[in-house]
Amino acid sequence: MVAALAFIGVNVLLVGIASFLEGPVSRQLDAFRLGAALRVGGLLIAAIAFLAGGDPQLPDREPALAGLGIGLILGIGSAFYCLALSRMASWLAASVANGYVAVTILLGVVVLGERLTWLTALGLGLTLAGIVALSWRGSPDGDGSAHGRQRTLAAVWPIIPYIVLVGIGAFLEKPALDHLTALQFNALNALGMAIIAVVAVAARDRQFPTGSPALAGAGIGVLLSLGSIAYYLGLDRLPVSVAATLSNTSVLVTVALAVAFGHQALTLRQGLGAAITLAGVSVLAMP
Repeated sequence: MVAALAFIGVNVLLVGIASFLEGPVSRQLDAFRLGAALRVGGLLIAAIAFLAGGDPQLPDREPALAGLGIGLILGIGSAFYCLALSRMASWLAASVANGYVAVTILLGVVVLGERLTWLTALGLGLTLAGIVALSWRGSPDGDGSAHGRQRTLAAVWPIIPYIVLVGIGAFLEKPALDHLTALQFNALNALGMAIIAVVAVAARDRQFPTGSPALAGAGIGVLLSLGSIAYYLGLDRLPVSVAATLSNTSVLVTVALAVAFGHQALTLRQGLGAAITLAGVSVLAMP
């Protein structure tokens, strides 16, 4: 249990740092090119980690196809998220996207039969509520008119496939790890996501990212891939509902870095969100 929580902690730290660094790079690359740079960098470090991880063995065909398929599902979900970012405010996309955890938790309880005690339910509820409070920024233009709400609703639809696909993909990761090592699964997952990201750029305008912004994006992808390895090592020892929820607390790291280095003012809502999230994590970490 302690080792599993330590691995999830590493994931939270790395993903939180990577999410903070994505901000400056996203101003130099559009969402699709940034996604391609991230996934190529992630695939590179995933392959190196697999080859350097002791005695690398190729998985059997069926588990390998399953791992690749999960990566394709997550990659398609990420493409929908990029589409959502091009049509809606980032504050709304980040807030609604957290709903994928609810899909993962529901599938874990219903399909895998994971035990949901009242204490675990309390921890999950607090953590999710805190994450939403941290992510929700409010409309930057203050457009609360009926026309503004209609435009928001018309733009929000791409995030719905993201929630469903990523929620399903995150759920499938647990049974996949019964047949694949963390390094094997991470490499297959990274390959699937890279395929989707590259195809998305090629289908859009065939202008792939180059130069220092692309290298920076690839470097962030390395951090995300290392975080994924840590997550899968923790997931192998934890229920998927707990692991998925705890990993989303990386938003705490992102907000802390934004306040410390990005000169972002911490609102009362964000402060309360951080406190609620920490309370939820503490409940989930209880034996």
